[in-house]
Amino acid sequence: MFIVDRIEGQFAVCETDDGAVTDLLLTELPPGVQEGDVLILGTEGYEIDSAETLRRRRRNTSLFQSLLED
Repeated sequence: MFIVDRIEGQFAVCETDDGAVTDLLLTELPPGVQEGDVLILGTEGYEIDSAETLRRRRRNTSLFQSLLED
C-alpha cells in the first residue's frame, strides 16, 4: 500500500506502510490521482483504494476537529 504524500513534477511522492518514501511516475498511476490517495498494486497496475482513502480522510478530519475543540 502506498499513500500519496505530494505530487512533484512527474512523480507522486508516496509513503509505504513501513514509513519508507518512494517516488512513483504519474504516468504509471490512475488518472486524477491526488494527495492523500491510497494506492494498491493490482493485477493491471496501481489502483486507487477508494474505501481506504475515504476512511483515512474521515479519520484525519475527525482528528483535526478534535484539535479545534480543545
